[in-house]
Amino acid sequence: MDRAAAERQGRIAQAAFLTLGNRDAAIAFLNTHDDALGQRPIDAAVASTDGLAAAERLLADRASGEKPTNLTLPPAT
Repeated sequence: MDRAAAERQGRIAQAAFLTLGNRDAAIAFLNTHDDALGQRPIDAAVASTDGLAAAERLLADRASGEKPTNLTLPPAT
């Protein structure tokens, strides 16, 4: 994994822990396939900055109790 991908992974992991308040909830969020993302949030975040942004939006939506909004990722290049 390159440095940028590792930084994105750390960023979404920290955000999940801080937002959801406990380790188990954060791990479940990061590692559970999400239909709106088309993959696990951790995989989206590691793959690209767009994926990180989508995973962060999903996390914010989950924390607020809202349904996910426009999480479609652009095709991989």
